[in-house]
Amino acid sequence: FFDGDGLVYSVAFENGELTFKHNFVGTKGFTDEQAAQRMLYKGAFTIGNPKGDSFYNPFDFDVKNVANTGVVDWGGELYALWEGGKPHKMDPKTLRTEGEADSVLGHALEVPQMAAHYRITDADDPAKKRLIAFSIEAQNQPLQPNKCCFYEWDAAGKPV
Repeated sequence: FFDGDGLVYSVAFENGELTFKHNFVGTKGFTDEQAAQRMLYKGAFTIGNPKGDSFYNPFDFDVKNVANTGVVDWGGELYALWEGGKPHKMDPKTLRTEGEADSVLGHALEVPQMAAHYRITDADDPAKKRLIAFSIEAQNQPLQPNKCCFYEWDAAGKPV
């Protein structure tokens, strides 16, 4: 369940009709595996060698970004999120992946891994709603500080 590639869908009423769209998030791992027609990369919970080879390194913690944990639609932009990697920007109309994002809503990520669990503050006035998110980076070397950065955007998608 946790290692599946991200799938984004939308349901809308358009011109009196119900429309349904869906698309897989075109991460590097997803597109590489589709081209190869086999599993190439392991996810965070994969056991064993995803390629089926007999060699397996249990200390290899490099996993693919599956972009399957959260989706945020804010300020006219759409992002697919995963805890351990960069967000993937998607076209909000077609749901096509535009690519891995180094910035969100025009603001460069100060720490590259944007968490998938954002919050939206509610307000009586829609213009006062806020998107609050954070990015994290755990260090894998001893005595190195972990990094965290918080972000806040207004309803128009501008940094606050």
